[in-house]
Amino acid sequence: MNRRLFVTVVVLLAVVIAIVAGAGLAAVRRVGDAGAAQTASAAVVLAALAAAIVGVLVAVLLARSLDASLRELTDAFRRISTGDFSVRVMPGRFGSRRELGESFNAMAERTRSLVADLARQQDALNAVIGSIREGLVVLDRSGRIVTANQSFLRIAGEPAAVGRFYWEVLRESSFTDLVQKAENTLLPVTGDVEVAGRSYVCSATRLAAHDETVVTLHDVTELANSARMKRELVVNVSHELRTPLTAIRGFVETMEETATPEVAPYLEVIRRHTERLTSLVQDLLTLSELEERASRLELEKVDIRQLAAGVLAMFEGSAAAKGLTLELKATDTEVSARADRFRLEQVFINL
Repeated sequence: MNRRLFVTVVVLLAVVIAIVAGAGLAAVRRVGDAGAAQTASAAVVLAALAAAIVGVLVAVLLARSLDASLRELTDAFRRISTGDFSVRVMPGRFGSRRELGESFNAMAERTRSLVADLARQQDALNAVIGSIREGLVVLDRSGRIVTANQSFLRIAGEPAAVGRFYWEVLRESSFTDLVQKAENTLLPVTGDVEVAGRSYVCSATRLAAHDETVVTLHDVTELANSARMKRELVVNVSHELRTPLTAIRGFVETMEETATPEVAPYLEVIRRHTERLTSLVQDLLTLSELEERASRLELEKVDIRQLAAGVLAMFEGSAAAKGLTLELKATDTEVSARADRFRLEQVFINL
């Protein structure tokens, strides 16, 4: 009910009371002093009754108007809760009802704008995630999949994965172990994962702020195949070269025993280059072994001084033949390290 209607009702109430009071005064003048009290009392009763009736009518009209406004607001809030942000209410003409209606409409418009912005950002994020060639999956603290792009679904071979546990979607122990390691640290964890005969480099990072884990799978099958072919080629070529180089070296050593002074320098050059090629072939084989996935370092406590002395002894003969003297300079205190003795010895030999 607006203010104009309320003022109208109040004026009507005042008019009614004035009429009734005027009638009472007129009655007093007609009947004289004897009946004045009784007539005045009746007039007051009638005025009070009229005021009460008008007051009830005003209260009823106010209640109905307020109830209608509340029903309109309730319906509008219900529509907003269902996602209809286009709803608006008719603001009152005056007072607090007008302010309430305008505030509600402004809130609805702001909410619609915010939801539209969030929807655009979500669409953009989904487009970016969907365009990533690597498999991407986001896991919550319980291991359920929150988000997964098409690449991950293709890798897992599952058309639907959101809401399921990751170990139900991708049944690979190496993948499970890597995710569990990532859940216990804030540092990125990287490892190799085999899925359906293909090789992937898997990286998992825990997001402490959201208590979620982001996992990516990068397909390196082609790179792995190329590396394997390269290793096989190196191994095959190295083995094929070792046989003729060994034969050449043997014949040179045999010829050096009976060589004339004119021929001996040439045999020395052949022997020296043969040894160099043999060393290169050995280095290729060593490099191929290091690149093998199955190659693992046998870590142990190694005395560096003792290891260096052993390597030095291996070259004392060849150094003396060239007129050189090898000497090891090291501290008397033990210098040890946790390393692979064989690999470290190879490093010293190559030096």
